[in-house]
Amino acid sequence: MNRNRRDISLGIEEIRDGRRRLDHNPEFAALVKDKRVVIVGPARTLLGKNQGRFIDSHDVVVRINDVLEHFPPSKDLAADIGTKADVVYCNQVILRKNILAEEGITRKRFFQICSDANVRSFVCTNNSLSYDVSGRALPSCPKADRSVMADFRNLLSDGQAKASLRVVYGASEILIRWLGGNWGRTGFVAILDLLGFGIRQLTVTGMTFYHGGGHLFAPESADLHPQRNRDGSSSLSPSGQGHDSFLEIEVMRLLMEGYGTRLTVDDHLAKILETSSPEGITSDSLSSFS
Repeated sequence: MNRNRRDISLGIEEIRDGRRRLDHNPEFAALVKDKRVVIVGPARTLLGKNQGRFIDSHDVVVRINDVLEHFPPSKDLAADIGTKADVVYCNQVILRKNILAEEGITRKRFFQICSDANVRSFVCTNNSLSYDVSGRALPSCPKADRSVMADFRNLLSDGQAKASLRVVYGASEILIRWLGGNWGRTGFVAILDLLGFGIRQLTVTGMTFYHGGGHLFAPESADLHPQRNRDGSSSLSPSGQGHDSFLEIEVMRLLMEGYGTRLTVDDHLAKILETSSPEGITSDSLSSFS
């Protein structure tokens, strides 16, 4: 990471200054460009903070993965996390299993929540580049996921949903390079992708990059670790690649430096960014998590 810091910083400047466009999508650009946007992660650090009104005051509220399964939030939870869900970023497994196969939410309830929360866009993060920017499956796409984009678009159309679907390519491709072959978690892909659309202000809350704490909607889950999945299993494959939030923290620091006041985070994440040691990435003490 240290060898690549300058290259990453230069890449961030190109995106920030509009000299490099990630994905071209006029419909999505019209939704977020020049807007105040907040990404609301699913970390338990949101609880008791009474941020709901602040979150909903933004022009665009972005939520992550299986959040619609837990909507509408109870009155007490809404006081902490808000009620709006203009954009939902999720991976293809969420689209395939939780929505299309109805393992997480029935279609009837899915469409009702989309209407009630006024969801305007679903964004597949395409973390490991299974699809091109149009949603066409690439050779690396697992067989089970090859028709997911077409099937989900058909679902939205058949249900007369107002929401559209787009597939991330540019942000995911860049992050794979910046993270040394690892791929960004859904929330991190969302951060870079949104910054690539010329938004006026991006606020990140309820996100810890898996540094301790737990998942808001999975109280039984173990404490989150930067190199583990939500269920506690390793997020790295036998080859040593996968999700690595130690590396994401390093890139996030560079994004904060590059974007200045246009990118802000809540107090909990700010403390993580200040105190997490860059040396920890290569420490022998972490070898058991690889």
